Amino acid sequence: MGTGQINFNQMRIAILGGTGQIGSVVTKNMITAFPNADILSCSRSRGNSKNHKVFNVSKDDWSGLGKLDYIINAVGIIEESGENTFESMHVDLVKNLINNSQILGDPMIIHVSVLGAHPNSKSEYAATKGRAENILSKTEKWNIIRPSFVCSPDTTIVKKVRMMKNMSKWSFGFLPMPSRFLISKFQPVMVEDLSELIIQSIQQNLNQEIVHATGEETYTLADWLNIAGKGKICLLYT
Repeated sequence: MGTGQINFNQMRIAILGGTGQIGSVVTKNMITAFPNADILSCSRSRGNSKNHKVFNVSKDDWSGLGKLDYIINAVGIIEESGENTFESMHVDLVKNLINNSQILGDPMIIHVSVLGAHPNSKSEYAATKGRAENILSKTEKWNIIRPSFVCSPDTTIVKKVRMMKNMSKWSFGFLPMPSRFLISKFQPVMVEDLSELIIQSIQQNLNQEIVHATGEETYTLADWLNIAGKGKICLLYT
């Protein structure tokens, strides 16, 4: 389902979370895909690009973003810290975005969620992502991207795999791990591929679509440790 035609050369697009693991790649690739569009990367931290705007989604005046054709919500946390709770960063942000939609010119919202998002999930992360989806789906202009685990060099789980690899060096190649952690399966998607899906949703003028983004290969944590350790890590199941 599509909406009215957009002139790609005159588009204004804002990326919330524009300096994050996903948002930074999306911003870079958007500039390449739409070289004549006005691309605005937004985050609370300062960026290194002329396209960046310091913007706090909870406290700042949304009218400062101007009129937009698209707004991409790439904000998300996997651990709570202080005022940055799952509820505030996932649910309240979407409510705030919708409440300010008219000020922004009623843009198409492209929302990065997560595979398995559901309001009744036992995981508060997935539950708040699910509640945010439900709120957004009651509006008229939205697309939701549901990625599996997003793989980038600085993703938390990648850092932890590196850490466990280093730990094994201090224990003569042996690494004790709970078996339930090692056998859980996931289909990681590269952040570049996720970025391409967002670009395609704009180019194809999609509306009210839920796109599932998973990689082709299925892995376990044990697989990743074997790959990282080049077969030299001996996993001890506990």
